[in-house]
Amino acid sequence: MSKPLHNYLRAFRRGAGLTQKEVAFLLGLPTASQVSRLEHAVREPSLRTLLALELLFHAPVRRLFAGVQDEVERKTTGRARRLHARLTRASASPRLERKRETLRTLMESHGDVLDLPV
Repeated sequence: MSKPLHNYLRAFRRGAGLTQKEVAFLLGLPTASQVSRLEHAVREPSLRTLLALELLFHAPVRRLFAGVQDEVERKTTGRARRLHARLTRASASPRLERKRETLRTLMESHGDVLDLPV
């Protein structure tokens, strides 16, 4: 399976028949060069820009930024595994068990099979 692009903004913009200048206007950005920087992953969009992109292209952020999504998922799941391992060594409590369950659910939903005690 090939690695996804950092983002697919250019493809969605072109598919919509819009210029960078028009997208800049719709996003409330002052110049088309800011759209270019987003498309080339030189600049990360603000939360407001992400929400506007979803609205404009009728696509969720995770699809518009598939490469970023994969990276975030991989890193977050790895950190969840390490935190779960640390919490497994801690004294049991209802709060601790809620934390461990949250982490187990996150990891399992992303294909990480735990071989750690429940």
